[in-house]
Parts: sequence; structure tokens; C-alpha cells
Amino acid sequence: MEQTFDAVMVTNKSIKNVTVKAGYIGRVRNIKSLTDNIDAPFVNVNYNMGDYGHAIGYGYWLDYRNDGTNFGKSSQTYGIRFIGSPKLNDDVTFHYTAEYSHQDDYGSNPLNYGVDRYNVMAGVSVFGITLKGAMEQQDGHDGSAFRTPLGTNHAFQGWADRFLATPTTGLRDINATLATKVVGTKLMFVYHKFQDDTSKFDYADEYDFLAVKKFGKHYSLLAKYAYYNGDGSAPGAFKNDTQKVWVQATVSF
Repeated sequence: MEQTFDAVMVTNKSIKNVTVKAGYIGRVRNIKSLTDNIDAPFVNVNYNMGDYGHAIGYGYWLDYRNDGTNFGKSSQTYGIRFIGSPKLNDDVTFHYTAEYSHQDDYGSNPLNYGVDRYNVMAGVSVFGITLKGAMEQQDGHDGSAFRTPLGTNHAFQGWADRFLATPTTGLRDINATLATKVVGTKLMFVYHKFQDDTSKFDYADEYDFLAVKKFGKHYSLLAKYAYYNGDGSAPGAFKNDTQKVWVQATVSF
């Protein structure tokens, strides 16, 4: 299900090249269509560096209320992110991301922990072909791990959705993306290698494929496939293979 929020946000652009967003989330309807009550102020400051991209600083404070099974999700997260796609010339575009976040327990969380997240990506687009290489690591130790309970997590760590919650041993996702367009059809292939945050063992390799075709201004078809190939030495259910297939038709107007 789509995740939605009862929230308010204020956006300020009074400073040149700076966008400040500050707000508060009071209730969440999650992907299982259940309601989570939460006190969650947040702030995001985006500095536009022109052709070079954006520098972003952020803070999120999540404090779950009422339901004790959610208290372990309460956290405070601070981070900085640099992202951009500067054009080197008419035919070549460079893509980059460099991000660091730190997360601690907060509010109703009964645990005491502090973990980090690292996210780096570099890529290039040449003559309609885009190739990117990336590494995202979410640390885990002392029974806790870096968590993103309000994130659009399907877009990260593989479309098979085996890591919607970060395991307590942490997660290192080394991935590569190849994308292009052929006869008006968008094609994408993504490879993931999943390890714990110290590379002591592998969780799995995953292979993701996507094809999207538009018809006129209002119609499109999507086909998507994910194959999670679990490693025999991975802990628990992470060793189990998973395949998922999506077919979607869209009408926009």
C-alpha cells in the first residue's frame, strides 16, 4: 500500500539558492494499511550549487507513541548529502552522490545505540546509455541497526524487498545500474551484492530488470522482475531465494 502521512510542512525560499523545509508528522498510514501514531518533527536544508548539484543537510526525530511494538523504531537522525548531475559536454553527463548519516535512539526507544549510514555513487551518461556504480552501508551492532521506517524502501536495497528493515548485523549494498532507451522503451538492469556491514559474510546477489513503454501522452506499460539469489551461508531466512514479477498499466490525465 502507499504510505501516507498526516503532516504539516513549511517551505522557505527567502535566501537565494537555499530551500528550507520544516514540518511535523503526527500520524502514519503505513504500507500494511495500519495506523502508527508518531511525534516526528523534521528539517531539510537544500543549497543549490548551480551546475554542480545540491548540498543538503537534514534532521529527523521520530518518536512512536501508544503501540509498544513500534517503540524500537524511535530514532533521531542527522545527515549531510551532496548530489548532482553536471554536464561535462553536450554528450556526457556525470552523476554523483556522497552522503553520511548518524542515527541514535530517541524518545520512547528502550535501547541505547548509535549507528552510521554511508552512501556513495558515481556514474556517467553517454549517448543515451547510463552506467552507475554505488555502495550504501547501514551499520548494525548491539542488537540495533540503522532504520528508515518512513522511507520508500522498495526503491533501495533491491526490488525483491528482502531488506525493508535493516538486519542487526548491518547491510552493505554494492550495486551497479545500466539504463538506456530502445525504440521508445526504457530498459534498466540493476545488480546488487548484499553483505553484512563488515563483509564477513554474504546475504545474496540480486538481479533486477525493468521495462517501461509509453503510448502517446496518457498511457504506459511497465514490467519488472527481481531475482534474489540467497547465499547458503547467510543467516536465517536471508539464504532463501526469492523471485517477484510486476506488470502495471497506467493511465494519466
